[in-house]
Formats: sequence, structure tokens, C-alpha cells
Amino acid sequence: MTACFWVVMGLMGYIRGRYFWSAIAFILAISTRQYMLAFPAAVATYEFIVALMGARQTGRIVWQDQWRWIAPLMAACSIFVWFYLFQGMVPQSGFEARGTPEVQQTTWGLDPGVAVCFLAFVGLYIVIPEFLLFQPLTKLRSLRQQWPQQTYRVAAIALGLLIFILVFPPPTYGAGNLVKLAKVMPHEVLRIGLYYSLALPACLRFIRPNLIGLIILFNTLIMMKAYPWDRYVLPLAVAFWYLKSEGVVDWFPIFSRQPEMDDKPGELSTAESS
Repeated sequence: MTACFWVVMGLMGYIRGRYFWSAIAFILAISTRQYMLAFPAAVATYEFIVALMGARQTGRIVWQDQWRWIAPLMAACSIFVWFYLFQGMVPQSGFEARGTPEVQQTTWGLDPGVAVCFLAFVGLYIVIPEFLLFQPLTKLRSLRQQWPQQTYRVAAIALGLLIFILVFPPPTYGAGNLVKLAKVMPHEVLRIGLYYSLALPACLRFIRPNLIGLIILFNTLIMMKAYPWDRYVLPLAVAFWYLKSEGVVDWFPIFSRQPEMDDKPGELSTAESS
């Protein structure tokens, strides 16, 4: 919960243009849970893309605006201070205190199957509630109208995820409600099908490289170093609903900012947002 608090404070400072205080909050979030690195790293990447596209459109660089990605980048780099203090990714006492997953026992060890688990958690705890709470019938009608144009895109994403989950199946160990349900599945095909059916909506919902899409991407990547536990989706869920309440979930970097809105990063004009 402490990590969730500082993540929200970091996002709040970022949205309100208080980049220095946002960076401090992200640093404190990382000091609480190392996995919170995903949030400032995603914000820095998003703002760097925005700055790069803005420079290409205008042919000039506004140096004072670069703080938007430099501040979260500095916050993300604070992880290396902890690596130095720990003389590794975690202190040695952490390995001795309890059983450590094999993926965390080596510096470069990764388990891509955990990424599938995490995407399934995103589908279960974020995508489905959002769909049910915000005009589901309207979304279904819109999906039916757009289906002919989106068929190949959806098929490509579904096929790509299917190949990935077959090559890197989700692990059989873990904790949480969904993992418990998966463990009682009588056949491996059903277990993989459960994860696939929940991970696919997450991929379809957040496939665009916008702000929330990058945040989920970075969280998914960092979870390949984690124990599969649905509790790890909590900071992301809190961040998502906060961004949803601010109306900035679908910021997209191809849109340039209006000059008078420089103090509100990523805000679009009426015509662009429509």
C-alpha cells in the first residue's frame, strides 16, 4: 500500500506539471518496492517519444520541456543506488530469509511465462471491471461496427499471444485467486486456456503505445523477474483508475500539445481528442 501511495503521488505530480516532486515520489516508491521502477521508466519513455515527435514536427527542441522525461528518468535510475547498496539486485539476507524463486537467484534470469500470468491479472482485475462499469452495451455495438476493419489486427494479436503462451507457458506455481483456480484445472490445456482468455483482452485493450500502454508494458516486462502473484497488479490497478479519473488514460504521443497547455503534459485539443 505504501508503494501504491507513492506511485499515485508520482503520477499526480507528473500530471500537474510538478516534475521534481513527481520524481521524488517515484524514488520513494522504488525504495519501497523495486517493481515500482516500471512507472517512472514508462513515463520517461512516453515523454521522450512525445519530445522526439515534437522536435520532428517543429524542427526545434524546447530545452525547458525536456525535464518532463529527464525527471522520471532520474527517478528510474535511483534503482542503481539500491543495487550498489545491496551489492546485487537484493541483499543477501533476502535470499537467506525465505525461499527465493529461481528466476531471482541470477541477475539475468527471466521467466517470460510470468508475463502471461501478469497480463491475465490485468485482464481480470482491470480490463473486465472497466468494460462492465463504463457503457458495456455501447462498447459492444462499437465493436460490432468496427469488427470488419479490425479483424486482421485482432487476429494478428491473438495469434501472436497464442504462439507466445505456447512457447512460454505460464508457470504452475504462484499465489492468488487466479493461480488457485488454474491449479485445480484438470488438464494443462484448460489451464493455459484460462490464462490466454484473460491475457488476450488485456493485449487488445492496451496494445497502443500510449501512456497507460507503456506503463502496462513496463510492468509486464519487469514481472518476468517476479513471483506470479496477483497482488503485484494492485499498484497498476490503482494507477490505472487514478489516470482514468483524470481522463488521461488514452493520451497518445502522435498528438502535439497546444502551447497554452504546456503545464499539463499530454493534454490534447478538443479536435485531437475526439
